[in-house]
Amino acid sequence: MSLPYFSVVYHTIMLNFIDKVLCHFESCFSRKASFCWFITITVGLMLRSDKLGITSVIRDLALAPGCYPSMIHFFRSSAWSLESIRSRWFSAVKEHSPLYKEGNFHILVGDGVKQSKEGRRIPGVKKLFQESENSAKPEYIHGHMFGGLGILAGTVRNWACIPLSIRLHDGLQAARAWNGAAVSGASHVVQMVEDAYHAALTFGDSLLLLDRYFLTVPALDKLRVLNRDGDVRMEIITKAKKSCTAYEKPGPRKPGRGRPPKKGAAVHLKELFLSRREKFQDAEIELYGKKESIRYHCVELTFGDSLLLLDRYFLTVPALDKLRVLNRDGDVRMEIITKAKKSCTAYEKPGPRKPGRGRPPKKGAAVHLKELFLSRREKFQDAEIELYGKKESIRYHCVDLLWGQKLYQELRFVLVEMDGIQSILASTSLELEPLSIIRLYSYRFRIECTFRELKQQTGAFCYHFWSKHMPKLSYYQKAREAGPLERVKDKKSRQNILKAVRAIEMHMAQSCIAMGILQSISVSSLGKLSSNQLRYQRTPSKGRVSEAALMAYLRKYFFLFMEKQPELRITQIIRKQQDSSGSYWDSLAS
Repeated sequence: MSLPYFSVVYHTIMLNFIDKVLCHFESCFSRKASFCWFITITVGLMLRSDKLGITSVIRDLALAPGCYPSMIHFFRSSAWSLESIRSRWFSAVKEHSPLYKEGNFHILVGDGVKQSKEGRRIPGVKKLFQESENSAKPEYIHGHMFGGLGILAGTVRNWACIPLSIRLHDGLQAARAWNGAAVSGASHVVQMVEDAYHAALTFGDSLLLLDRYFLTVPALDKLRVLNRDGDVRMEIITKAKKSCTAYEKPGPRKPGRGRPPKKGAAVHLKELFLSRREKFQDAEIELYGKKESIRYHCVELTFGDSLLLLDRYFLTVPALDKLRVLNRDGDVRMEIITKAKKSCTAYEKPGPRKPGRGRPPKKGAAVHLKELFLSRREKFQDAEIELYGKKESIRYHCVDLLWGQKLYQELRFVLVEMDGIQSILASTSLELEPLSIIRLYSYRFRIECTFRELKQQTGAFCYHFWSKHMPKLSYYQKAREAGPLERVKDKKSRQNILKAVRAIEMHMAQSCIAMGILQSISVSSLGKLSSNQLRYQRTPSKGRVSEAALMAYLRKYFFLFMEKQPELRITQIIRKQQDSSGSYWDSLAS
């Protein structure tokens, strides 16, 4: 069978790339058989035509039916280390993917994702509340809460958010004391900062883009500790609530006894849209793929070298505190960009210390950020910026204030008006320009696209790992009653439940690797391949080849690629496990 679409050199490059990346993981396995199953399952996830469990891998790779028990056993094997596999995946992405950088910072994107699960004996399933405008999603579900982390690759108009890790962040706290349990007792927002900083140790100084959910005192406190003690630096860019209150910086210390002030006067950020309207600057910026005109104003306030883009959910004191510790103790620095809630309150810096006894103030007057849209309206500036692929006119105002009860960390808040919609963005980095913060935060939506592709293409969330040792979940359990994990006392039962948890996280890790390889091929082949060369499409994409088109093409021609390159390691591994009789070969196999 011939390959009529494009030069055979791209087929060779494509399969060589897959082989090189997957063989990068061999040292993570203590047994050769486990490594072979890792290769087989990961390639199968890249080709699968349905989401009906591990049998889809057997069908699409034409494996022998006897492979099924071994593939199921692989996920609960003790021959691999999940942390080692994740670290090796980070280094593979850094080495082989065309990563995007903002100055000297890599751009990390983080967000949470909830997945409904009906199984009552699946570890980690709990009742979750969904804040979604999608009418197809119920308000409450029983399922898993994941924290997802990705890194931007490609160019502005042809982004890909390569998934780095997707970890269970909730539902397992009762198993923390079990032997062999690698369960964190930190909150979802703090774990997101920790995951991002762990990735930044590989990629270097980073900016973290987050949603306004993550603008919390624990998150900033954690960030401060990480930046203080770590080897890299990470900063956060996020969105703030309109009701957010920050504080001005404290003035000079006054003579006399007592501690110096930690903050100045409070600033209600929303009021700055009116009170500082004349200070807003006009600008044009590219947002979401198009040029936009905006007005902005930047101010440094105190808030309770990769950039981490996060949802507003992650703007919390524990998350910032964790980031502070990581940046302090590490070798690299990570900053966070996120969105603040409209109800966010910050503080001005404290004024000069007054004479006499007593400790100096830590903060100044409270500032309700939402009120700044009115009180500082004359200080807003006009600008045009490209957002989401088109030009937009915006008005913005930037102010630096203190934020977070008992934390009082200085954050840069950017108040933005666009088409009558008011938003408050927040960044832990005081060096980023306001327009850069606005533009960077618009990139955060790329992780939502990655979640969609993981669900619809590779079936990352279509797992069903359970254990008979897990007590059955009651949907009507009362809050004061012991949960399923709390009722497990037997040592063997605990070990089997932890194996099910490892199986879930291993499946998610392999799904991230499979999707990341597809995205790396897509981004690297920009300008060389087009969607209509791979399969018929009524309206083919003008940018990079989609993950779905690439999967369909590989599914159709992968066996022919193997025939042309029998010397590759993945070819030899898969051929050993295929059904030699041909009775079960899929009709799509070429």
